[in-house]
Amino acid sequence: MPKRKRSAATKRAAKNKKVVSIIEEEKEHSSSGEEAVAPPPQPKKILKKRDRKAENKIPRELDIRASFPLFAGKTMHLGTQKGDIANRVIICSDEKIAFRLSKFFDNPNEVRQINSPRHFITYTGLFKGTPISVIASGMGQPMIDFTMRETKIHLDGPMACVRYGSCCSISNCAEGDVVVGTDGAFNVTFDLESKYGKDDTKDYYRISDIAGSDNLLNAHLKKAIKNNLMNPEQCKEGLLGTSDSFYSSQARYHTKFLDKNENLINEILKKYPKAKTIDMESHTVIGTALMAKKKDIHASAVSLVVVNRMHYGEQAPPEKMLETQDLAGYGIFKALHHFDFPDGEPVDTIALIKKIKTAK
Repeated sequence: MPKRKRSAATKRAAKNKKVVSIIEEEKEHSSSGEEAVAPPPQPKKILKKRDRKAENKIPRELDIRASFPLFAGKTMHLGTQKGDIANRVIICSDEKIAFRLSKFFDNPNEVRQINSPRHFITYTGLFKGTPISVIASGMGQPMIDFTMRETKIHLDGPMACVRYGSCCSISNCAEGDVVVGTDGAFNVTFDLESKYGKDDTKDYYRISDIAGSDNLLNAHLKKAIKNNLMNPEQCKEGLLGTSDSFYSSQARYHTKFLDKNENLINEILKKYPKAKTIDMESHTVIGTALMAKKKDIHASAVSLVVVNRMHYGEQAPPEKMLETQDLAGYGIFKALHHFDFPDGEPVDTIALIKKIKTAK
């Protein structure tokens, strides 16, 4: 005979009966003076170190996709993919400078230009047969962070990069001088919490340690720029400063904001007496290069002085500044062309030469 299914009420009654009998049993034990026997402790599950990490870890594939998103193989901000960028790169915050530099490639018809929706512009071509990319990044440290990371992601081999742009002088460097960052760069940042006026005991500004630039690349830059300028004495070298603001962190006075930066330049020179200039990108280029896991990014910076903050003298004529800008820029091309990677030429370079030559 098939078993009859018990109703829900019958199941509940049986369960209650079982609970009552357990309670009665515990009462008998306590009245007899016997201690109730506790159930044996369950052995704790011991996770290996790898398992403990895995419990709270996002799957690797999802983590990479979320951390570094690519769209059809292209980076989010530069809009470039593998094979679009050379291992030798010039980074310009000003797109006008980048455009003028793009005219130095061997064959204008072979230059590949990529304009991204985020307003980055990348030019890649051959200079004396060597692939070089010129990237217009826009101003400031976040733009450089995008540029450095999204450039390196598609390069299998090493990378050499130079920041080239304008700056102000806080030394004896005059308008029209070109300064190579042979001594590296430091960063000046402001503390917004202090600036709200809540805590006057806090320092408004932080002056960082120095990030060292690449000596081999610096040697090529100094030689090439000096040889290319009409007046070699215009090529200077030394320590560059970088700031996170064009105004407050560069000690510019603003009538509408409480910046408390009246003594900032003096504070900078007290810490770094040999500081030459302040711009908005050099430290981020050099510092990010030093963070590369394989230590395979060779970085430096070249700054063109457009104003001296220490003594406002007679400014160089605009046409003279443009001439110096172009001559120094051509010198940077020559320096990158002559720069040899310590471990040999990367395979990226050979592949890119073929790609440029075969492109229509």
